[in-house]
Amino acid sequence: MRRSNYDLLRVLACFLVVLGHVSGTFIETMVWDLIDGLPLNHPLFSMIYTALARVSVPAFLMLSGAFLLNDERTGDVKTFYRRSFWKIGPPAAGCVVFTLFYNLITRTGMDHLGLRAALEPFLYGAPFYHLWYLPILFGLYLLAPFIHGAKMKLTRGGFVKAAVFMVVFGNLSMYMTGPIQFHWNIGEVFCYAGYFMMGAVLYTEKPNPRAGAVEILAGILIECFAGYIAYRAILGGMEREMAEHWFILSYTPFTTAASLLFFSGFGKIQVRKSWHRLASHSYSIYLVHAFVLDIIIRLCRTLLGQRWLTHLDARFFVPLITMGVFLISLCVSVLLKRADNKKKLKAA
Repeated sequence: MRRSNYDLLRVLACFLVVLGHVSGTFIETMVWDLIDGLPLNHPLFSMIYTALARVSVPAFLMLSGAFLLNDERTGDVKTFYRRSFWKIGPPAAGCVVFTLFYNLITRTGMDHLGLRAALEPFLYGAPFYHLWYLPILFGLYLLAPFIHGAKMKLTRGGFVKAAVFMVVFGNLSMYMTGPIQFHWNIGEVFCYAGYFMMGAVLYTEKPNPRAGAVEILAGILIECFAGYIAYRAILGGMEREMAEHWFILSYTPFTTAASLLFFSGFGKIQVRKSWHRLASHSYSIYLVHAFVLDIIIRLCRTLLGQRWLTHLDARFFVPLITMGVFLISLCVSVLLKRADNKKKLKAA
């Protein structure tokens, strides 16, 4: 079921994850500048970049659903669990252990925040800020065989209705309860299951490049509009966390519509070049990129000043820094993969 257009979407979604975290750092500085009465550094661009990045999580969930729920092997519970969790489990476990030591060194040792600052994030299900996604990922993989079984029993129309219901009421539940802090939360897994199911619904092998391009463009325009609204809300005095919660996070109406359009559009375009090799590194890039970015930020703050990096022209440097973090993370992923292959060869 290898499809170059979906591989390209996986690569783009991975890049957008990095973009969101880089632009988020610039927005954080924007809030400081507002408080201090300093000139702002093109904050609208930072917010639009952040809004565009929010389609990444729904895209990853829909990609997983598209291939897992349309694969008959997913119905074999034992085989699926053994195959899938050996694939995603060890890298995640290694990342969590690394995070523990990284937090102890940085938050406890360098920032002098105490042991609680290093350990408390683990209790909330997000050892580092980007790892909140891991409980969702594992939860959906646990549910995948059962959702697959339901899909096999329902008619096509019945499963479509179920998927739409899960998206609407799952997203509405998160939207109306406020920003989620506790990610060891089985309810959050069920809320995100709608995107997982919609991946199987929207998966298509029928090319329609013109319609696909229109849908992708519509998704981009929706997220740009959402970013503008969030930007105006922050300027109007709304807290950043609440502005993002109401307008641009992955369960908001704007991002939901944009994400579905993105996925549907990429399913229809034709991509001749193979993106499989780069797409195969997306999971590792996701796991390591936040640490790469954090190290860069810490070095710049130590050597050049607290806000030097994020006072660079946001219009150009947010994408440039994103590309740099993405490429460094890719190199780390390649090295880790080579080390793993050598270990397997020695074991054989």
